Order: sequence, then structure tokens, then C-alpha cells
Amino acid sequence: ELETINEELHSSNEELVSLNEELRERTLEATQTSGFLASVLGSMSAAMIVLDRDLIVLVWNRMAEELWGMRSEEAVGLPFLQLDVGFPVMELEAPLRAFLEEELDDYRTTLRAVSRRGRSVTVDVVLTPFSVEHDRWQGVVMLMTVREP
Repeated sequence: ELETINEELHSSNEELVSLNEELRERTLEATQTSGFLASVLGSMSAAMIVLDRDLIVLVWNRMAEELWGMRSEEAVGLPFLQLDVGFPVMELEAPLRAFLEEELDDYRTTLRAVSRRGRSVTVDVVLTPFSVEHDRWQGVVMLMTVREP
């Protein structure tokens, strides 16, 4: 009986070792994918902000940090419409809500704002939906570029 139990434990241990190796490989893949995504987002010349269906900030790239003076760690997880960054966020409330109701496919506008340096800037804003599921939009991708004077 002890011999049978020992064999079962040995077999279970081999399964755990195999599962642990698979988990290690998947973790490495996820880390590499995350690094790649961070690199792509960081190299963009436009400010990129991604919002979920509740208009909570999911992504705030390096250019958004540079333009609005708020670090990603400070912005991610906050309601976009409550940010105080010199950008007239409330002017985008209606189109953002229209996106979530899937009444718009894309939206472009130009807004006046104040950069983190206190400079008056003109910002071109493009809103596009993103979808994780096929049947429903999951949020909005916002690209902002500053017009050169």
C-alpha cells in the first residue's frame, strides 16, 4: 500500500514539475509581450490614452506623461473625466459616451488646452473604439497630437 502511495506521489510530483515548467514558459512569454507593448507605446509620437467602458484610464503612454505632466502610475485607474491636467476632458464626455453606446465609429476634433509647461496648445484628438470581444466594444483608444504653431 505504501509503495502504491509512493508511486502516486511520484507521478503527481512529475505532473507538478511539468505544470511548473509550462507556467514558467508562459510567464516568460507574457513578460516579453508586455515589454514589447510597452516599447511600442513608449515610442509613439502621439499621446495615447486607453479607456475602459467606465472611462477609467487603462493606458497612459510616455507622450501623455510628457504632454499633461501626469505619470502613468498616477493616471492609470483614475476616471478620465475627473483628471485635472490642463486638457478639457469634459468636452469629450458626449463623444466618449456615444462610443460606448456604439453610436460612433470614430471621432475627430481639435481642442485648445494648456500643456504641463503652462503653454497654450492646440490638440488634435482622434477617438477609436477597441474590442476584446467580438460583439461589444470594450473601450476607447484616444490619440492626441499637438499642432505645431
